[in-house]
Amino acid sequence: MPVSSAPSTVVRASDGEPVDATVARQEWAEAARPILEGVAGTYGGTISYTELAEAVQERAGITTSQQVRHWIAPVLQIVSQGCEDRGEPLLASLAIRADGNVGPGYATTVGTVRGDKPEDPEMHAAEERLECYRAHGAELPADGGRPKLTPVEHERRQRAALRASKVIPARPACPTCQMQLLTSGVCGTCD
Repeated sequence: MPVSSAPSTVVRASDGEPVDATVARQEWAEAARPILEGVAGTYGGTISYTELAEAVQERAGITTSQQVRHWIAPVLQIVSQGCEDRGEPLLASLAIRADGNVGPGYATTVGTVRGDKPEDPEMHAAEERLECYRAHGAELPADGGRPKLTPVEHERRQRAALRASKVIPARPACPTCQMQLLTSGVCGTCD
């Protein structure tokens, strides 16, 4: 089948007509902003890439058969550039992958729109989310709120800290040959 007659993966839902990918990304970004602003209106709110993808396709009336991971990052980058141009916190920080993290695409987006990639993208996103909640009228706790990692990332970091705190002390060395003693306290080399 010639390439020109292959079905487009990006089409208008109303009539099935192909839509240029660049046009689709722009329209999806325009649809994404109010969705993300709505998420930002709830302290602690996040939205999965899949949920966001479904909502923007419905709202824009443009669908794609491509996997979400192939097109959502450029859409979030357009949204983020708009936020940066307005001096706003990055709404893209509210969108998370199925594993509960923002993932490497977030760091790339921050690097593109602000010039520097964050060393800790998850914490950067947590800080941006808090600023989004503040900017979009979320009801904050009495203390003003704190940057919150996603529950999955918080749990992962707690487990890592626990593992790091369980340092196994080294067994003593044999005074004669300096080899580590067996758990019985006997040198396996000298005795």
